[in-house]
Amino acid sequence: MVAKLIAALIESYHLDIVDYNQLKLKMQEFFILLEQNEKNKKREKSPIQDYASELADRYEQSLREFCSYREKTFEKLQKRAYEEKKVQNQACYAIGIDSFEIDCFKMYLSENVYNELISVTDLLREKMAYILVMDKDLIHKLSQNLEELKLDIHRMESVKKTRNAYSNKVNYEAIYIDRSK
Repeated sequence: MVAKLIAALIESYHLDIVDYNQLKLKMQEFFILLEQNEKNKKREKSPIQDYASELADRYEQSLREFCSYREKTFEKLQKRAYEEKKVQNQACYAIGIDSFEIDCFKMYLSENVYNELISVTDLLREKMAYILVMDKDLIHKLSQNLEELKLDIHRMESVKKTRNAYSNKVNYEAIYIDRSK
């Protein structure tokens, strides 16, 4: 019974590792896209506004796709973590312990299964830690981009106000309309 539960847990951990690896690749692709977007912002000073607009649209679409993928992956991982916790609790109940500690299962598992459980949990922790660091860096980079965008909008509004203040266009309005004529 315990061996089957641990085997199911190991299988689930392997699925988690696959999901974390895929998420890592998507994050790396998105980091590259962010760097390209920063380079394109520097080149955006050119008179080709349509090209800059097209790049911004592609960036926005990629951002939406990445955020959607990230959210779905984290939801999938959370659901699987909930199921894994249930399996851990069943395994703990089967051997009569309160909390899941791998060392407690050594006498109930073959050496190969026990070693695989240890290596898979270590690898899973490593992947989770790496994803958390990448996610933190990505959020920081996106917040920097948002601040830059806010500054650009503020600058554009200031330029527009200045241009309107010094424009030669004067709107004359009729103060008095003589309706008798």
